[in-house]
Amino acid sequence: MAVEDALDEALVGSQLGAVISGGTGRIYSYIDLALAEVRPAMAVIRDVLRKGNIPVRTWLLFHDGRWRNEWLGVWEDTPAPPPWPEQHASSTRR
Repeated sequence: MAVEDALDEALVGSQLGAVISGGTGRIYSYIDLALAEVRPAMAVIRDVLRKGNIPVRTWLLFHDGRWRNEWLGVWEDTPAPPPWPEQHASSTRR
């Protein structure tokens, strides 16, 4: 919960978004965000998560159908996320 709280405080404080929910799956943990502007918010997200020493395999993924294959890594050397089962094409890093 500390990561969610830190992200929410930083995003709300900068008026760039908010944490909506979070959860843990079998392999990964998830935090759902609502963002006003992706690029400026990603700078805040990266700052918070890097300070928390989040694993290199950490991504910002999108629920939007148009952006479902897009992703942003938290670290410069973040590898591509694993594809969803229904995806036939590789993800595109932005």
